Amino acid sequence: MPLPRADGCVFCRIIEGTLPSIKLYEDAETIAFMDIKPFSEGHCLAVTKGHWPDISSIPAEAMAAAARTAHRVGNAVLKATGADGLNLLQANGTAANQTVFHLHIHMIPRRHGDGGIKSWAAAQPVEDPKSLEPIAAAIRAALG
Repeated sequence: MPLPRADGCVFCRIIEGTLPSIKLYEDAETIAFMDIKPFSEGHCLAVTKGHWPDISSIPAEAMAAAARTAHRVGNAVLKATGADGLNLLQANGTAANQTVFHLHIHMIPRRHGDGGIKSWAAAQPVEDPKSLEPIAAAIRAALG
């Protein structure tokens, strides 16, 4: 059975390959790529290949697949960045600051004294997405 998709969804377009991304990992159910508006070096996303807007709409098996990818890639992010910690963040709805309505899990490397995560609005997009490639290569290498 084909996975659900949504016209105009930025993540569906990345999954289809019609919008570029700096891919880290992919399997039959998920994809992981660099966030182009990172909170910290190595900030990336684990995204379900099917379009489900939030935790209320996603089948448990697809949510589990996203969690497995976040676990695998998150450990690689820690190894590649040498970060002191890692936030896994999954937002649901505008009240939770969800801005892309396609279920995804953020992996945000953290360092002692980094000031924490203020808000999505505080994150600035990178000027050149290719600037993310060196850390992406390190994360890919850490994936093994």
